[in-house]
Amino acid sequence: MGSYARVNATWGDQFYSVAMNGTQESCGSTADETGDGQIVTRTLVLQIMVPLTLIHLIHLLLRRTGQPFFVAEMMAVVVLSILSPVKSMYSSSFTSLELLVGHTLPVLGFRMGLDMSFSSFWNSDLGAFSVAAGATLFSIALTSACGFFYLNQAFEMPHSLFLAVFWSLIFSNVSSPVLIQVSTELKLIRTRIGRLALSAGLLSDLSTLLFFGFAITQATTAISRYHGPEGTVAFIVVLLLLRGLIGWGAEWVNRQNPEGKRMKSGHLLILAVLESVAIFLGQAVGTDSLYAAFLLGLVFHKEGRLVREVKSWCNALCSYLILPMFMLKVGMHVDLASMNSLQAWGVLLLLITLITMGKLVGTVVACSRMGIPLDEGAVLGFLLSIKGYVHVVVAQRCFDHGLLEPVLFTQIILAILVTDVLAPMLVMTIVQKARHTSPLPRMALQWMDSGLELRVLACIEDKRDVPSMVNLVEGLRGPTESRLMVYAMHLVELPDDGNTVLVYQENQQHMEVVTSTEALDQQNQIAATFRSYAQQAGDGLVVRHMATASSFSTMHEDVCNAAEDMRATLLVLPFHRHQRVDGRMDLGNLGFQSVHRKVLRHAPCSIAILVDRGLGGTSLLSATQVSHHVAAIFLGGPDDREAMAFAARLAEHRGISLSVVRFLPDARSEPSSRVSSLAPFNVGPDSAGSMAEAAKEAEADEECIAAFRERYVAAGIASYVEKYVSSGVDTVTRLGELESLYTLFVVGRGGHTSSVVISGMREWEETPELGPLGDVLSSSDFSVTASVIVVQLHKTETGTDVELL
Repeated sequence: MGSYARVNATWGDQFYSVAMNGTQESCGSTADETGDGQIVTRTLVLQIMVPLTLIHLIHLLLRRTGQPFFVAEMMAVVVLSILSPVKSMYSSSFTSLELLVGHTLPVLGFRMGLDMSFSSFWNSDLGAFSVAAGATLFSIALTSACGFFYLNQAFEMPHSLFLAVFWSLIFSNVSSPVLIQVSTELKLIRTRIGRLALSAGLLSDLSTLLFFGFAITQATTAISRYHGPEGTVAFIVVLLLLRGLIGWGAEWVNRQNPEGKRMKSGHLLILAVLESVAIFLGQAVGTDSLYAAFLLGLVFHKEGRLVREVKSWCNALCSYLILPMFMLKVGMHVDLASMNSLQAWGVLLLLITLITMGKLVGTVVACSRMGIPLDEGAVLGFLLSIKGYVHVVVAQRCFDHGLLEPVLFTQIILAILVTDVLAPMLVMTIVQKARHTSPLPRMALQWMDSGLELRVLACIEDKRDVPSMVNLVEGLRGPTESRLMVYAMHLVELPDDGNTVLVYQENQQHMEVVTSTEALDQQNQIAATFRSYAQQAGDGLVVRHMATASSFSTMHEDVCNAAEDMRATLLVLPFHRHQRVDGRMDLGNLGFQSVHRKVLRHAPCSIAILVDRGLGGTSLLSATQVSHHVAAIFLGGPDDREAMAFAARLAEHRGISLSVVRFLPDARSEPSSRVSSLAPFNVGPDSAGSMAEAAKEAEADEECIAAFRERYVAAGIASYVEKYVSSGVDTVTRLGELESLYTLFVVGRGGHTSSVVISGMREWEETPELGPLGDVLSSSDFSVTASVIVVQLHKTETGTDVELL
């Protein structure tokens, strides 16, 4: 690596030297300028690397606190401001740094515009409008009144009233990108409150940013005698008139660059040139460059491959170049030495109070009129008080134009940092308290009233899981009069580098949080598949699609929290191994295997793990095309009774033929083993409690079988057969006889139990998360055509229930 770096450094110096020599020949420069150019280049690289390294180091320390990446960047600003050696090192080249930041910062504005759309105004519901309006208007009123008094009395600044209104408009804004990060870290993005916060945040962010251009234009006009807002209005009108032409051009580029082929760099270059020209024209008529770039991104075509490629490039530029340099510039202007009096700290406290209380009071009032509880209103208020890059950029612009004193600029930066640190902590405290005080209901198929809506959380880890998961959902639809709500959740591994830019998109069909272009492509394919299935399925079925991005260490929390928030009765996980072309199972993703094991321990409902061997093939099946022969293997115990309830739901589908095969110990088995098919491991065989528990389980098993036979076997919906075995080896042999007869096996996981029926099977168990029977059935030596579903009953603190189907 060292030699490679030296070679590249030498090549870079030679390249720069050639460029500088060419300039020398044309302009008559001296050789000393080439050396100066090399020094400037190395200094620029150092200016990028120092803040970038510092930001990532701070984020690494803050990862477990749930703080967004923006907080690490703001903390880096504070650290850079107190490092005098850094300031002195950069003072010689600070002018070039400011020039570079000024020319590249519009990329950030363009990226923000790409994440927003005018459709947010008519796609959001009335509740989101009410919350956004209440929080924004109350914050503007409170901040304007206090800001005017402070600016007029403390600084005696001209245009105090205008500046107070201007800053109230900025403080009333919520940073939707940072809000998405916080909601994701706190596992709120799938909850009702989380979705309401995101919708209201997008509305507030978009509406205030639209007014921001006029405010900043008027601010610079008041100080620098620039153009008035008429030019900005004309620029907006021209962009709206050209929106159709922009969309046509983007569609043309999409057609010229089909999926699977490399994007033509010339098209991206032309786009960059046209964007630069548009921003220049906006500046020519008096529009701020950052605002012009934002408007251009706002009207840009939002569908197709082009926008995904542009977002990817903008993300890379912002993460590794623009934001580190900008944060360095802000750090050079922050002066903590000015905070040397009680009055200065009092003003900082006032700013934090205004930022937080304005949003909090306005949101709580709006929520009270909507019937939302006080604690949920407080969570919304704190979430909507989160600030981000826009606020720092505006503060820096105002400081550059002389609209802010150094001490006030420092106070605003510190207020933004403190607010974004405290808001997630307060939200986490309220949410954890609410979750601990709320009783957890029993969520399982066998405890469910047949007239209630069945809610299923179906997890997708790879696009290969989609056909089998959709076909399984189709089998669970049950009777024609029953209702089924399916939440399809795409699990995306979140890289540990902290650079991931989360994107939130919402409409009536799905909700997305994605981390990369590749993940977004998969996301779109999965969403399209489930939308197509929902349209074909007709009435009685509602499908919602979403995604979550997190590391394997915390992904189980996302899944369990989603199941709890949605009141899911059943959680379906795909097996971490997939079938190869030769029919055998691959080694799979061990990260997802770890997630599955954690979900089995902490899930708030029953769980089904699907081992797919072509369930329904690779295409989606309609209700009339479904044809499965299903075998439910019953040994006894809570998990097997839940598996029976699962199989009974499948039996209601007209395209599914169900057979229940019960394995019992034969007469040659020990008498104690015939008391119950399964007896708990953790109770000794001579214990009175063991015998009582075994008798209770045996009674529950008999009642379950009797109810099933009365309801399904007697009606001709399913068949029932008993097989007697003397050992685990005998059980495996009998299962092998069934392999060719069925396309799907449904079994209970079994938990920590022992029985003569499965004796010895645990000794060769490879996947404990599937239980002894599931491990055998999922083995490549058993079958290459039969899929397997392993069911685990929701574990409650009250013990085992014996309710019937």
